Amino acid sequence: MILINGSVDPGLLGVKFHEPAQVYHDSGAIGNSKLNDFIRCEELFRGRYVTGKIPRQEETEALRIGSALHCYRLDGPARYRNDWTVKPEGMDGRTKEGKDWKRAVEASGKKVLGFDEARQVRGMALALRQHRAVRQILRQGSPEVSFRMLAKRWGNLPLQVRVDWLYGDAKAPMIYDLKKTTSVDKWPQSVLTYGYHRQAALYGWVVRQMMDLPEPPPFTFIVVEDEAPHRVQLFELHDDYLALAWQELDDGLPRLATRVKEGGWIRDALQTR
Repeated sequence: MILINGSVDPGLLGVKFHEPAQVYHDSGAIGNSKLNDFIRCEELFRGRYVTGKIPRQEETEALRIGSALHCYRLDGPARYRNDWTVKPEGMDGRTKEGKDWKRAVEASGKKVLGFDEARQVRGMALALRQHRAVRQILRQGSPEVSFRMLAKRWGNLPLQVRVDWLYGDAKAPMIYDLKKTTSVDKWPQSVLTYGYHRQAALYGWVVRQMMDLPEPPPFTFIVVEDEAPHRVQLFELHDDYLALAWQELDDGLPRLATRVKEGGWIRDALQTR
């Protein structure tokens, strides 16, 4: 979808349950990942999403495993089996058997995990299920809920967030975001590196506006290690992190809104994560 001067299909605005990931990515609204690029460097944003001179980030093993984990643990094993397939251990794609398998997978449209990648996903999913607090959280709520709005605060800039797990009711919702890491002990050091503080602040603000809440809902990261024994830990960010996030958002979002309003600067699809 083309975003011109900040426009977005009105039918895509609102709270969307069970919205396909591709619809979210192609909506034309601006999400956290694209905003991170803009705050990091305007020319990076422009090169990736306007001129196309800077290649967009290709799928890595880490991103693929993370996506599969979200599907398995949040959407459920049945959805995981429907959307993903596992390459048999030791299969050689150069053999007739391997080529036949590859053609069958391409025809099915399923995404592929390596044998060891799938084992990682199952191990992390099991650890999350066995964690008492996480198990209780995931018993009630909705996965992958999209919130999309025109933010008057920033010149009707179209913003969107995709909540991994929305817990509770309409009067007292809670936001949970699933992350994987190499070490839960070192994970807090990555908050500023990857902009997780801005994610927490932006998600809280958008959900508060769209659900008409007096305060931003609590935001908790569920973090699981990608290697056995797959330790799990829950993190809530200190107010200092959120204060820094708002300094950065109040600087970056007005600048981005100005670029969109100028017209022509953003003339291609702003296909977001």
